[in-house]
Amino acid sequence: MSPAGFIVLIDIVDFSLLVADEQERCVRALWAAVEGHGAVTSNSEVLHSGTGDGILSAFPRNGVTVPHHVVLEFAEAVAHAAEAHTPPFHIRVGVHEGEFARLHGLGSLQVVGTGPNECARVCSIGDGGHIVVSEEFVAS
Repeated sequence: MSPAGFIVLIDIVDFSLLVADEQERCVRALWAAVEGHGAVTSNSEVLHSGTGDGILSAFPRNGVTVPHHVVLEFAEAVAHAAEAHTPPFHIRVGVHEGEFARLHGLGSLQVVGTGPNECARVCSIGDGGHIVVSEEFVAS
């Protein structure tokens, strides 16, 4: 059975419209914001997977569940970092609770499953600057 937990999908809005240098700048700034957040640095169990135009972070429930407010603070901090970056760029964030699997291959980690797929659908509802949470996240 796949582990379950909270999933945060961060998507750079209109990524494909950016020139290559801008795409790289935005992705580097996004990774720096994610890797530098306390919810990530204090929890070695958090998984991160690049999506090309964003990042998926998964907080597995391995005996200790990260509180809802910490997940939301993480999402808000990353959104603020994108807005504060010079020049700013826009992201949308989806937050969900569901199952996922870790796949290692070709030198990278991928987080896959129904949870990330549903989180992507939740994320797609939002516009730049929006953080959208699923009913499953709220209900838990």
